[in-house]
Amino acid sequence: VYGIYNSTCTNLNIYNNSVNITAGGATYYAFYITGGTNVNIVNNIFSNTGGGYAYYASSTTGVNMSNYNNLYASGTNLGYWGGNQATFNAFKTASGKEQSSVNVNPGFFGINDLHLVNFYLDKKAMPTPFVIDDIDGNLRDTLLPDIGADEFVLPDNDAGVLSVITPVSPVTAGSQSVKVAIRNYGQLNLGSVLINWSVNGISQPS
Repeated sequence: VYGIYNSTCTNLNIYNNSVNITAGGATYYAFYITGGTNVNIVNNIFSNTGGGYAYYASSTTGVNMSNYNNLYASGTNLGYWGGNQATFNAFKTASGKEQSSVNVNPGFFGINDLHLVNFYLDKKAMPTPFVIDDIDGNLRDTLLPDIGADEFVLPDNDAGVLSVITPVSPVTAGSQSVKVAIRNYGQLNLGSVLINWSVNGISQPS
C-alpha cells in the first residue's frame, strides 16, 4: 500500500498533502519515491501508524527539496534513505533534508477525516504561491501556513497534559504526590487550568 507513489517523475511539486496509513505492516508506505529529477516535497503530512514507513526513498536522485513536512511512523523505522532510518534525527542526518520539518502524531479527527487542530503543525509550513487554499477551499495564511492539506485555526483556550512527572513507573502503593507538566495549545495566555484525573477508574480531587 502506498499513500503517494512517485516513480521517475520530473519537475514535480508535491505540496500540502495529508496521508494517513493506519493498517498493514513494514511494506506499507505513506510516501514512496524512486528515480526522477527535480521533485520538491514540501508542507506534507506523511503519517503511518500501521507499522510501515512514513517516507521511503528507494533512490534519492529525484529529490531536489524536501522540507517543512511532518513525518510520523509508529513502526521500527521512520523512513528509508540509503538504508533504514529508525528515528527522525537519523533520517535528517542521512538525507541532509527535512531541517525545518517536524515529527509528531498529527492527531487526525478520524481514519477517513484528515482535518486536525495541532499546535505543532500550526504555522510551520513554507508559504508558496502554488497552493493558495486548502482542501476545503479555505484560504491559506500567506505568511505562516499550516502543514498538510487542512488550513486550521487553533482555539483560543486549549491546554493538555504534556507529561507525568511523578509518580514514576513502576508506581508503588501508598500516598504520594502527582505532578504533571501542562502545555498551552491555544492562542491565548492561560491563568489557570483545572485537571481532572482518576486512579483505577476512581475520580480524584482536582
